[in-house]
Amino acid sequence: MKKIATLLFSLVLGIVLQAQTFVGNMNIASFGQKNITCALTVDGQGHATLVMQRVKFAKMMPVRVDMTVSGLTAKKDAAGNLILSDTDIVPTAGSKSYPKKTITHFRGTVQGGTLSTTFTMSGKKVTYTGKQK
Repeated sequence: MKKIATLLFSLVLGIVLQAQTFVGNMNIASFGQKNITCALTVDGQGHATLVMQRVKFAKMMPVRVDMTVSGLTAKKDAAGNLILSDTDIVPTAGSKSYPKKTITHFRGTVQGGTLSTTFTMSGKKVTYTGKQK
């Protein structure tokens, strides 16, 4: 019985720790990008990490970066949707953190295979909506 419980716990934990991948559109103020891939990982303690892959934060930005938003709070609502929230998050790209780009008012949901987020970064509203791959 103990082995079965341990096995079930491991399977559930493995499922929780798997990243979900979404592909969709991101808008920053009036600048939009299509086919942006985001990977969302939620651990067993209700902490989430969102990695926005190959994004630009301005039309004239010369390179694309993988931006990581760590430390999000993840909770399930009564309907079973995943709710993400937090404020004052310092994003990272590569191994470098960007305190001047601190994210505020992060809100997100995963509902019916769709990830929707909105947050403020550098005084600009950022939105993302993507379908699970």
